[in-house]
Amino acid sequence: MEDKPVGWNGGRGVIGLVNTTTQAIAAPGRNAGNWNASQEAWRFYRSGYFPNYSFVRCDDNADGIQTFDLSVAANDLYPNPAAVSFFETQVDAQAQVNPIANPNAYLNISNPMTIYTNINSVVRPVTLSVIDCSIDADNDSVPTSAEDINNDTNLANDDTDFDGIPNYSDNDDDGDLVLTSVEYVFFKTNVTQSANILLDTDNDGIPNYLDKDDDGDGLLTWREDYNHNGNPSDDDTNSNGTADYLESAVALGTSQVSLTTAAIKVYPNPTSDLLNIQNNTEDVNASIEIYSINGSKIKSLKATEALTTISVAELQAGVYFVKVTMNNQVGNYKFIKN
Repeated sequence: MEDKPVGWNGGRGVIGLVNTTTQAIAAPGRNAGNWNASQEAWRFYRSGYFPNYSFVRCDDNADGIQTFDLSVAANDLYPNPAAVSFFETQVDAQAQVNPIANPNAYLNISNPMTIYTNINSVVRPVTLSVIDCSIDADNDSVPTSAEDINNDTNLANDDTDFDGIPNYSDNDDDGDLVLTSVEYVFFKTNVTQSANILLDTDNDGIPNYLDKDDDGDGLLTWREDYNHNGNPSDDDTNSNGTADYLESAVALGTSQVSLTTAAIKVYPNPTSDLLNIQNNTEDVNASIEIYSINGSKIKSLKATEALTTISVAELQAGVYFVKVTMNNQVGNYKFIKN
C-alpha cells in the first residue's frame, strides 16, 4: 500500500484476501476503525505452510564454508527468537531432539546446506548458502557485501522494494524503474576526494538507489514517467538537461490514473521463458507493452483474459518494463530476464 491516510474514505479500509465465495481474511488491525498506512505490505500464508528461509553469507576465504549466526534467522522467523531451536535433520526437528548445540557460531559443512527448525510444531527448512561477494551478482555496481543493508550478515533478507528479489540479486533495489547502477554513485571529481559519493538528491539520508522518491517532491519516481514508456530517466519535460525524477520543481503527476499494485501481478520474476500478466480487476481488456531499459518498445499486444502469458525466451538477459493500460489507468512493472 503506497499511502492510506486516516481521512481517506471516512477512515474505513480493509487489507486482506478474499476468494470467489467471498470468504475473507484481513490483516490484524486493518479491518475496522480508523487507521493509516504508508509503504505497508502484508504477506499471507495458508495455515501450516511456511516457505524455505534463506540465509546467504559472503564467503570470506572462497572455500564454501562460513560461520553462521543462526540467531539472525531466529529473529526473522519468530517474535520470540530465544524459543527457536535448529536441527541438522528433519527427523530430529520433527522429534525436537538433538538441537544444534552452538547456533550462534554454526559452521556449514556443504554449500548450500539445509538445516531445520520447529516452530509451534511446524518444521521449516533453513537453507544456508555461501557466495563470493567479490562478484557483483546483479551487475548494479553496488558491491555485494554492501547490499546487506541491515548489517545482520544475511544478504537474503534485504529486499528494499519488497518485490521478492533480495537486493544483492536485484538491479533496481528500490523498485522505482531506474536501474540501481544509474542511481548509485557519482564519481569523484578531483584527486582530493577519497571515494565515490552516494547520490542522495533530496538529502533525506536515503541514497537514491534505495529511495523511491529521489527528488523529495512527494511524487514517487516511477510516477514521473510522463511519456509512459516504463523509464523515468528519459523524461525531461522542461528540457533543462535534468531528468524530472531528479528535479523537485517538476512534479506533474501522471495524466492517467495509476493502477494499484494489487491490480496487476507480473510473475515469475526473474524469468527465462514465460512471463505471466495476472489481471486482478473486473475488466479483462487491457493493452500490454514491453519495453527495454532504454525505452525501446519490444512487444505490444491486447489482452482479453484475466491471465496473459507471454514468451520472453528470445529476449536478451536484462531488465525490462511492462506497461499495462486499461480504462485510462496505467501500471508500470519491472521484470528481469535471465
